[in-house]
Amino acid sequence: CACLELCQSRGWHSAAWALESASGVALREYSEEAAFVRSLIMEGRLAEAMAFIEPLEESGLSINDSHFLMRRQHFFERLVGGETDTESLVASLEPLEALCSPEEFKDLCFCLTLPSVIEHPRFQEWSVHGGRVEVVDSLLPALDAYFPMGGLEEATSPTIKSNQGSEEQVVSSWSNLPNDGQIDAPLLRQSDAVVILSPGCPVRTAAWQPSGNLVAVGTNDRCLHITRMTTPDDDDGNGRGVVATSVLVARDYHAGSVYAAEWGEGDHTNTLATAGNDKVVRLARLEEDGGTFRLQPNLNLTGHDGTVRDVAFGAHASKGKLLSCGAGDCHLRVWDLEEGASNPAILKGHSAAVWSCCLGDSSGQSILSASQDGTVNVWDLRTSETACSLDNHQVSAGQLDPACDAAPWPLSPFLVAATYSSGSLLLWDVRKVNLPVAPLLSFQHSKECRSLHFKGRGLVTSSMDGTAAVHTVSGSDVSPLVQDSYSLDHSLIASHNTQHRVVLARWHPTDHAILTCTDSAVVLWT
Repeated sequence: CACLELCQSRGWHSAAWALESASGVALREYSEEAAFVRSLIMEGRLAEAMAFIEPLEESGLSINDSHFLMRRQHFFERLVGGETDTESLVASLEPLEALCSPEEFKDLCFCLTLPSVIEHPRFQEWSVHGGRVEVVDSLLPALDAYFPMGGLEEATSPTIKSNQGSEEQVVSSWSNLPNDGQIDAPLLRQSDAVVILSPGCPVRTAAWQPSGNLVAVGTNDRCLHITRMTTPDDDDGNGRGVVATSVLVARDYHAGSVYAAEWGEGDHTNTLATAGNDKVVRLARLEEDGGTFRLQPNLNLTGHDGTVRDVAFGAHASKGKLLSCGAGDCHLRVWDLEEGASNPAILKGHSAAVWSCCLGDSSGQSILSASQDGTVNVWDLRTSETACSLDNHQVSAGQLDPACDAAPWPLSPFLVAATYSSGSLLLWDVRKVNLPVAPLLSFQHSKECRSLHFKGRGLVTSSMDGTAAVHTVSGSDVSPLVQDSYSLDHSLIASHNTQHRVVLARWHPTDHAILTCTDSAVVLWT
């Protein structure tokens, strides 16, 4: 501690952080969440720190002037790091204009013309680690208030308890509904919505196990929740409804927010892949012994240098492989799990964060990826090359409209549906890539359309406008249609938190039900 105090008193910030990292000793205690954000900033992972904090602001975290300091630090570090892409540097500078005075912004612009940041009289005292400490010091009061020592209180939905408890919640009944997989979009009533999990922090992802019996949920506080959905019989032998029971909460499962989760198929339906902004893809096997569930770790896959946003298992020709994508280098990776996943194939072609990836057809030989660079790429797994790139710049009058999600159209092997930040849903023909077949204008969200999911002829989309929308698709690849659309308005759920951004919507694997994830809850619609 004496050495740390000396380093800090002399302003030797780099030495102080190196000493703290090596010794594990700090001059003060932090909550786990504050310590995590602090470590991201001190390691120079400012974009990831901002991504972690953004949803917390929606839930009440106020960081005031720290926005400016974080973005300025990010800009300065790109300058001193030898960034040569002028357009990219200017793009990182532009958000600062609204956060500072005109004089301050002029000084920042002037830095673009200088060999070094410290040659500007105003920033002579700036250093990389000193700037990081300044950002941390500005954030800590707000983080300490939002994350008190001892961490977040256990926050579970009032309708469920862990498998150690005796109370369960009858959510609804779907046992008598058709189960042929080729469904029209069912009419789901607002009264049929029940919050099955409220973890006390933003929900990032959810995934149904293929049987539909288990749901894995990833959250912003580094936790992985697993909930069991059962349909027990009453004395008459009739299904009395669906019971949601929390069977596992794995705390600190990742070192950051859990952004992605996916279950395996076939003989591996108990294998769960997860990923997040700690840049690690984890594989584990869920085991049950006498009613107690545990996750048995299998593999930790490293190689991404930014937040991993999505994972997907291969099938058929790509059986035994795992896909992953995200930020950082913006590359996709294809891990061969049967060969130990030691040398993944790297798919290069996007220039911004890749938010989703999935199989592109039933053969398992192609992949779809949706990127914030505005393109949806179709990849050939046999060559690891791009088969075609679906670029929406012409559709959006030359303006960037980042792609959020993509999936193959179920009624044609040549069509791809994609969602965008503008709220639009576009349909593309991979044989004619210059323009989409049609913008599907029968329904458009008012804000970013974050996800889409098909089940037979049923389509569900989710949006930051606070709704999930249910549609029926029909027609051919010549005249595709999206019709009978209606919204599932999350603001109408009485037990719901005030935050209503819907980040994900997924059909139940076999029945007429939809799971949605918002900033604060997981909701089941039946």
